[in-house]
Amino acid sequence: MPEEFPLDLGVLQRVLDYLNDAVYITDRDRCIVLWNRRAEEITGYSRDEVVGRRCRDSILSHVDKEGRSLCRTDLCPLYRTMVNDSPTRMPAVIYAMTKDQGRIPVSVSTAPLHDDEGRVIGGVEIFRDESENLADLELARRIQLHIQTPELPKLETLEVQVQYDALGLVGGDFYEVREVGPETVGILVADVQGHGMSAALYTMVLRSISDNLRRLAVKPGEFMGAANKALSAIALDEVFATAVYAVVEGKKGVVRYANAGHPRPLKIAPGEPTETLEGGGMPLGLMEEESYETLDAALGAGETILLYTDGATDIQDKEGQMLGSAGLAEKAGEIEWGKGERAMSAFRDSLLDLCKEVRFSDDVLLLSCRRKS
Repeated sequence: MPEEFPLDLGVLQRVLDYLNDAVYITDRDRCIVLWNRRAEEITGYSRDEVVGRRCRDSILSHVDKEGRSLCRTDLCPLYRTMVNDSPTRMPAVIYAMTKDQGRIPVSVSTAPLHDDEGRVIGGVEIFRDESENLADLELARRIQLHIQTPELPKLETLEVQVQYDALGLVGGDFYEVREVGPETVGILVADVQGHGMSAALYTMVLRSISDNLRRLAVKPGEFMGAANKALSAIALDEVFATAVYAVVEGKKGVVRYANAGHPRPLKIAPGEPTETLEGGGMPLGLMEEESYETLDAALGAGETILLYTDGATDIQDKEGQMLGSAGLAEKAGEIEWGKGERAMSAFRDSLLDLCKEVRFSDDVLLLSCRRKS
């Protein structure tokens, strides 16, 4: 309870009430011991209503931008900061619940609190109402979600799953999956240089370019060459995108692909070492006349091809070690890809478990295509 907390809460309350940011402090069990004036104004909860209660008990009930619950999981920002004894490196935008059961976007930063002996005794969360700042970004996010493939193809021989975690509300990763023949899909995964709105705008350009190149949808090398020429003609200030385009034929078990400076796809076979597919090339948008080679690989029954962006390989663990291509391949080999959506969720969660933060430090796009038979 607050009276047992080993810090002078009276002094802290008087200081923190002067801040324009909302602040609350909890003990190790996430029981709220301090709630400042700005937290009252943003959420509608008075300090008398929340002090002594756990922050996860239907008070803020944080969710991420995809609607996933944070407060009742180990993805809770306060939980992570206390368990890892580490402050957040950058604010995360999440959605908090107000007293009237509304949702508001807030940027959240957390840090552990220590006693005189250096032991973690609680945590502090600072949050700021971002409703006005994010209004336009919210619209941009809905538009970007709309241009990504809204519904993945459902085929007898192939199963496609995707997981996209943008660093902000919008991001620079892009994917498109469309049927380009009987039991055949064309898959485009791209990563535009940079983050935020400018990168997101170029993903919309890529969607338009892809739509205009449907005639080349079964010819990966030609498709990539034409996409490069189109992006080179309009890209500003040396903006570029890495990309991989793959055509997967379910009945024949063949993958034909072209790579434009993108991380190389992985082929995962149950019980076998994960294989990295060969091939490379210049990113899109740098050299207008660049050509791209079409390569091919066999895809046996039960095997999976995994396409991803470099945010996945750049993940750093709690000791600051980068996962890298080999680490990602090892993680991918541990997943039972025959479990559909659960497999992709398990893969994403296994990568997030490596981090100190409640989110990845870059856009992370993961897309799997499994040959069922």
